[in-house]
Amino acid sequence: MKLKLAKSEHTEPKRCLKCGEINDAATGIVDKHARNTLKPKPGDIMICFYCGHVMRLNDKLAFRELTVEERQQLVSDQRFQMTKTAVGHVIKTRIKH
Repeated sequence: MKLKLAKSEHTEPKRCLKCGEINDAATGIVDKHARNTLKPKPGDIMICFYCGHVMRLNDKLAFRELTVEERQQLVSDQRFQMTKTAVGHVIKTRIKH
């Protein structure tokens, strides 16, 4: 599976439900033939860029926790697992100030 990053989109600042850091942008993960710009929409999965916590956008584009069923579905989602691994690597290697 070949994936690429779409163009980052600035979003309304939202605090991560786990670490409290403010996330104010979203970057979509798309296959190589998808368009390059993706606006976040209700139901999208979000991964905190600071701690890696996985959340979902509700109808008002606020973060909410995943349900047990949603977590189970993501376990077998190859695209999500690749993305989560990549974000985790960035978080681990980020220089702490």
